[in-house]
Amino acid sequence: MLDFVRTTNPSSTTGVFRRTLTQQRRWWYPKGQVKYRIPTVHPERLTPACFLDLSNLTLSRIHSDDETQLPVDLIYFYKAHIRPKFPQDTRGFLYYHAPKWAPQLAGQLRFRITPSSNPATFSSGRDLTWRGLPWHKSLFSISASRSKMLPQMLIRDGLVTEHLMATCKNRSLKNSTSIVYALHQPFHLHFNYVQNLYIINTSGGKETVDYARVTFPTDANGGRLFRGLHGSYYCNLSKFNNYPPVGGSAICRFESSQNKGKPIVVIRLVKILEDIVLSPDASNVPPMAEGDLLRGMRKIWHYEIVDGEGIRCDHRWALRYLKQYPEASFE
Repeated sequence: MLDFVRTTNPSSTTGVFRRTLTQQRRWWYPKGQVKYRIPTVHPERLTPACFLDLSNLTLSRIHSDDETQLPVDLIYFYKAHIRPKFPQDTRGFLYYHAPKWAPQLAGQLRFRITPSSNPATFSSGRDLTWRGLPWHKSLFSISASRSKMLPQMLIRDGLVTEHLMATCKNRSLKNSTSIVYALHQPFHLHFNYVQNLYIINTSGGKETVDYARVTFPTDANGGRLFRGLHGSYYCNLSKFNNYPPVGGSAICRFESSQNKGKPIVVIRLVKILEDIVLSPDASNVPPMAEGDLLRGMRKIWHYEIVDGEGIRCDHRWALRYLKQYPEASFE
């Protein structure tokens, strides 16, 4: 059984880590805390006791009855020392999301917003989102945590195997980096010089993770083709006027296509999140809009899939492992 602690003042200096004389780990919170018990994150075994209220919280912690265990921190998003609060009306259930058609490594923890604490409303609810995509914690993030509570709960409930968690733990991935495994799967893309991605490879009868790097087109002078607002797009931009400009951002997806009869992978813009401004040296290039394919000065961005081994030094090599899942529903 897990205790979920809702701290009303997570920035308070009283909420600090201490040790008792017996060296047991304990967490101390200010007055006004509300505790929850979460017996499971299995979507088919949820009870009213699993209902949580994260509204307007910066940080929430899941505790175990075992006081020697470290808690698990839940945050909406974190980067550059900024922690936005969970949105208003973030009430519902924490659950494990793993479609049967998807690779096991693609499993993730999500939060389903529901109108009440009745688990029967789960199917009619909606997932909490961040910048247009479901908020989540990947298996890699869960396994990398110092706390072992979530891995043990997932294994206990038969949602994952010990081997799967060990595989994730042995591959350290940054939580902010997109994990992509399918064509037409939406993901966040920042239009700077490069963007790193992790690709789940299911070929050869086993699942592995490969690294891919998307390099963006340059302008006529070899400079950055795409410009945009300030880098900390999730902050109050008026407070960060000295940040260097970076390219815009969008929700994108990979698609398969052909070029002169050869298979290629292209990138389509699904939804623009931050204005994509072209370099002044690319005034003759029409602006990109939602639904367009990513393009440079003269041609569409693409990766050509070469038969056999090909040139493995190409940082886009892993894109060949993206698969088409006819039964997929990326919602």
